[in-house]
Amino acid sequence: MLQSARLNLRPVTSADGDAVELVYADPETMATMLWRMLPARDLVDEWLHERIAEHARTGYGIYLVTDHDGSVIGFCGFIPRGDRLEIGWVVRKPYWGLGFASEAADAALSTARDRDVFAAIRPGNAPSIRVAEKIGLTPAGESEDEHGALLLYVNTPISAWDQHAGWWQREFTDGADPEYEEQILPLIDLHLAGARRVLDVGCGEGQVARRVAALGAEVVGLDPTVAQLALAIERGGGVFYIRGVADALPCRTGAFDAVVMCLVIEHIEQFQVVLAEIARVLEPGGRFLLLLNHPLLQTTGSGWVDDHILEEQYWRIGPYLLEDLGTEEVSPGIELPFMHRPLSRYVHVMGEVGLLIDDMDEPAPPPGFLALAPEYRDAAVIPRLMVIRARRVE
Repeated sequence: MLQSARLNLRPVTSADGDAVELVYADPETMATMLWRMLPARDLVDEWLHERIAEHARTGYGIYLVTDHDGSVIGFCGFIPRGDRLEIGWVVRKPYWGLGFASEAADAALSTARDRDVFAAIRPGNAPSIRVAEKIGLTPAGESEDEHGALLLYVNTPISAWDQHAGWWQREFTDGADPEYEEQILPLIDLHLAGARRVLDVGCGEGQVARRVAALGAEVVGLDPTVAQLALAIERGGGVFYIRGVADALPCRTGAFDAVVMCLVIEHIEQFQVVLAEIARVLEPGGRFLLLLNHPLLQTTGSGWVDDHILEEQYWRIGPYLLEDLGTEEVSPGIELPFMHRPLSRYVHVMGEVGLLIDDMDEPAPPPGFLALAPEYRDAAVIPRLMVIRARRVE
């Protein structure tokens, strides 16, 4: 049970039918959402059964809201929507204007601060808009359903990738980065030639996706970052872009004959789920192309050492076998999530999900990069990039 200053919140049970009828069968209480009314007891029982099952399955659900004397105030809580949670609240008319909706919603939201939560509110429902704002949700655009327009409010903070999207776009796209121009994009040409339907997971502003589309493939680019997708759409290139996350790909099983992930997987914590999702959307025999920072030679703490005492020069390897889940300052003032793992972790998980490695490459740094990074020239035989190609097997 949850408690606030004036309220108790507990998960609904099968014994709450009378309380549900008191709220959801009242046309005045439900005036802004009449289509959600439950005017018959069989509808009430069905609704309760669904909410109880959701809570048991996901750990999130609907709470009965009462005051400390036991009087029914309303209901508040979550309905799972894929990997997101929709938060909602309804308060009986006698208790309107007393701040109960905000108090209950804030108590419920406290159990899901680390989750992606949203509220969908009718534009004319000013009291619910105020509730969303009071509990810290922020406007996130508009949507609609069969009943009309909706305003979306979210709790998701601005990610590091959203915050630094402009930096990435300036420094690494549209011809600005020699490693992409001289090495990564030619590798894309080599390994994805002949692909027909390609998914680019973590497409950013779309330079890899556009390159694949130029090879003649139908390409879908997926990324969670609004600022990256906005520029990707502006730059065009015949790619269809969608917003989404790698651990819950919004694509049907076997939809693609190739998937590419370029310098993305080391920024994802739940990589096992991501690889399983990639295997799922690949057709049998489809290829997976993974480009990542070299797991051994670019381990956190690695780098060129010019030891003037011992008069030796060598490439130092950081703690390779130690998984390091944290952030990395990739440029002054720019910190991004970075997860180092030994190569064996990727290999084992790929095998478990049916991605059989059939090629690997460790290219030397390209001339354009060495020209811009004189401190790396003595280490020109140390690769920065690893390329792994795999096939989907049953």
